[in-house]
Amino acid sequence: MNKEFTVEQLKRMSYNKYLETDYWKGIRNSVCERDDNKCRLCNSNEKICVHHRTYEYIGEENLNELITLCNNCHYAFHKTHELNNKSDKKLRESNKLIEKFSNIVNKNIKEFEELNSQLKQDNYIYFTVFKNFILKYVRTENVSIQYKFLVYCLKCCNAVHLDNYFEDSIKKYNLPPKNIHGRTKEIIIKKQLYEHDPNNFRKIGYEIL
Repeated sequence: MNKEFTVEQLKRMSYNKYLETDYWKGIRNSVCERDDNKCRLCNSNEKICVHHRTYEYIGEENLNELITLCNNCHYAFHKTHELNNKSDKKLRESNKLIEKFSNIVNKNIKEFEELNSQLKQDNYIYFTVFKNFILKYVRTENVSIQYKFLVYCLKCCNAVHLDNYFEDSIKKYNLPPKNIHGRTKEIIIKKQLYEHDPNNFRKIGYEIL
């Protein structure tokens, strides 16, 4: 869409039509370039997009109100904050919480990367190990915040939480054996492993942030 529009015309457009304008594409390119074409939350450079922190200034955005995200992180923002029924205040609260989680991970990136490296190398890590990381850096009795940080970390590791897996998967993927009572331990496994063979696992479902 090469036509130039006034601010008033841009504001009256549907959001999808607005995203097709040269004006927005220019803004988007500027933001991506500023952010080194990487997600500001997880540093991924795959499938990036630009997220509005607020939709109040459509057509005359301040670049400080825009942030580069990957599709996964962008989805996390919007899953529980649909544009038509969520206020800017709640969007800001969600953004602030996820940025807090991002800062925690970045400040302790060596430890986090060790967990992720172990996950990639061994196909799994024990949930207790993962949980200890959560509790170590989110020092609050607010279970909801702990839960949300867990969801965030699972997403960053591209992993799922299992409470059961079957005999075939133990041998096939070298997972921990069942205990003397015939039960499996809670573990975290790579998401791609789960998606490749979902019938062999039973995951614990979490809602995205």
